[in-house]
Amino acid sequence: MTVDNRYGLAGQRGFTTSSYDGPFCVNAPVDGSLPNGGGYQVCGLYDLKPAVVAQALPANSTIHFSSDYGGETNIYEGFDVSVNARPRSGMFFQAGINAQKRIFDQCNFVDAGIPAYVINAANQAVGAPEVSETFPSGGRACHQDLPYRPDFKFLGSYTLPLDIQVSGTYQFVRGIQTGGAAPSLLGQWATPAASTTLGHAYSANAATRVWNLVEVGENYGNFNLNQLDLRASKRFRFAQYRFRVDLDAYNVFNSNWPFTANNTFSTLNSSQWLRPTNVLQARFFKIGAQFDF
Repeated sequence: MTVDNRYGLAGQRGFTTSSYDGPFCVNAPVDGSLPNGGGYQVCGLYDLKPAVVAQALPANSTIHFSSDYGGETNIYEGFDVSVNARPRSGMFFQAGINAQKRIFDQCNFVDAGIPAYVINAANQAVGAPEVSETFPSGGRACHQDLPYRPDFKFLGSYTLPLDIQVSGTYQFVRGIQTGGAAPSLLGQWATPAASTTLGHAYSANAATRVWNLVEVGENYGNFNLNQLDLRASKRFRFAQYRFRVDLDAYNVFNSNWPFTANNTFSTLNSSQWLRPTNVLQARFFKIGAQFDF
């Protein structure tokens, strides 16, 4: 079920499509980190007319089913392939690939004239990017058909003479993981009205509104996960007692994979856009022991 923002949830306001100015565009700044160096337009945006905001309309809690507007699509597709092998006694290998894609579509609402604009209980604009955004590629925020992204894993073990066992795991993951259901890099810019084609200040006394300058799925970043973990174990047996010593090496390649990054774009020198917010733990070693009796 989807909320029609013309009617809204409790704490929001109800409006008709004639209550909006738009569609208008955001003029993305020239920036080497943006697609094609920036300087393009992101369009299909809407802003409530100042006269409508000034009415301070009461909250309206009417909810509509998405089927009233042709429905919506939110589908995950994927596949798993795995292989197990025991070529000889004491040897074991397993390899597998998991790949998933997402198909997301709410364009029926946009085509029906329902801008995804929200006004909160304080009569202020909430600056979430709108599903009505259109990008220079022709892509629309309301329609995301993201490609398959591979996640490859390999593990194996082998028992050497003197009861020494060596084992390891390797994993490959494509790109950044920021974005939840649709992981990719984003460029969410708190945009002043002067950087748009709106022609006047934003309504609800908002100095800026947040728009996404980078299409979802356009950029997964320049770093992939390549992680190798190894273990060597020596076993000792004394009658009914068992003793094992383990030497573990994690992240042998010392990968500095940034699996999440800052999505807040800014033109300021202090901008932290694309700065990693979580990085794979650095290479380290661990010695352990286990005694069974």
